[in-house]
Formats: sequence, structure tokens, C-alpha cells
Amino acid sequence: MEKIFLPYLDTVCDEVTLEFEHESKQDIIKMKPRSAKSPYIKEKIASVNHLFQLQKRWSGQLERYFYTRMQDYEYREITNIGELEKEMQKDLDNEKRKVKSCPEFYIDMQYLKWIKEKQLKAFYSNLKQTGIEPVIEE
Repeated sequence: MEKIFLPYLDTVCDEVTLEFEHESKQDIIKMKPRSAKSPYIKEKIASVNHLFQLQKRWSGQLERYFYTRMQDYEYREITNIGELEKEMQKDLDNEKRKVKSCPEFYIDMQYLKWIKEKQLKAFYSNLKQTGIEPVIEE
């Protein structure tokens, strides 16, 4: 019984972290244990996923979020990667405030943070690309 997730009696939210990865032309979310020392946490994460299909459902929402952000930054007429990074930081600060009253924005905030920290050049290239050649700015 200790190895399974029991809805309403158990929680994994304080014991997991969300990690984003780019696989097969799409971004995905994975829930990973904050600490490998937590008893049966891997089994509980697997149980949560089996019950609620969170990783699959959340990953399916990332493309919509990506293109919404892309359109937003296109509208702002970002001219260089440094400007994009500053705008993303402003948006992250706003998202942090919103999450306190609207927890449903948490995934969006974490995804934007991942894009800013790990995928900034790729995002900027997508933002500025007009033909088949990627745009890379050093």
C-alpha cells in the first residue's frame, strides 16, 4: 500500500519537480522526484501518471502555450535576443504573482522559465525565422 498513490489521502506535489525536455519535435513534461530518498516516490509518481495521465495531458498543452508566447513576442517586435530575455523575465515576474492566486498558471510559468534558461536561442531563432534557414544570434 505504501507504494501507490491514494487520491485524497496522499500527495506528491511537494515531492516532485517538473522537468521539460524536447523530444521528437515537441516539448514534454516529466515529473521527477525532488529527492530519491523519499520512500516509494517513483512508484507514487508512476501511479499518479497512470491515474491522471498528467504528463501526457500537460505535454499536450505545451504546443498551444509555445505558439501563444511566440505570437505575443512577435507583437512586441523583439529586435534581439537580449531584449527577448528581458521581456521573458518581466513575464516570469508577472506569472509568479498570478500563480499565487491562480495555481493553474504554474505549468505555464515553469515552461516559460525553462524556455528562457535552456531554450532561449532556439526560441529566438523560431521567432525571427522567415525561411528555411534558422536564425542564430551570438
